[in-house]
Amino acid sequence: MPLRLRLGHSSPCRRVPIPQAIGGALVNVENETRMKRLEAQAGHEIPAEYKKYVLPLSATDKPEMCYFHYDRNGGKQWDWIAMFYALVSPDMKFTLAGQHDLFAKVIPRGCLPIAGTSVDCILLRLSGDRAGECVIRNWEDWQNSDGMRNDGVHVVAPSFTALREMLQGDPGRENM
Repeated sequence: MPLRLRLGHSSPCRRVPIPQAIGGALVNVENETRMKRLEAQAGHEIPAEYKKYVLPLSATDKPEMCYFHYDRNGGKQWDWIAMFYALVSPDMKFTLAGQHDLFAKVIPRGCLPIAGTSVDCILLRLSGDRAGECVIRNWEDWQNSDGMRNDGVHVVAPSFTALREMLQGDPGRENM
């Protein structure tokens, strides 16, 4: 089911069609090259399920169903995805490589920022026993800690596919 962007609504979620890769047919050669450079920059291979999603994108993606929740300090915390970063964007800072450069010194090692949220970013773990897992780094929690790379990190989903499947519409302002 393709995600879409809604334009002109007050919700942070927007509607836009996502290209559907059929056997990788929509993957362009430039994005393949960008992906190889990103893997070299990150020092790790990008999980195949995430590559399948990001390679066909020609710009950042703002999902229609963008709300999710995670366990934070023993309670349920709601947040929303403002955008999924792509390999290419009119503004370099919103590319995967740009985000990696921007946050490399403050995010956990072996992670790649893949989406911007209202509190910080979704990170994709690229290494270790939990490679492929999606976590959120909550900026407020990180600032209120001793500033270690792993502080303020909360598990959101066991994989990128699971993250996309858990996204939903606005749960209501009372839960935010």
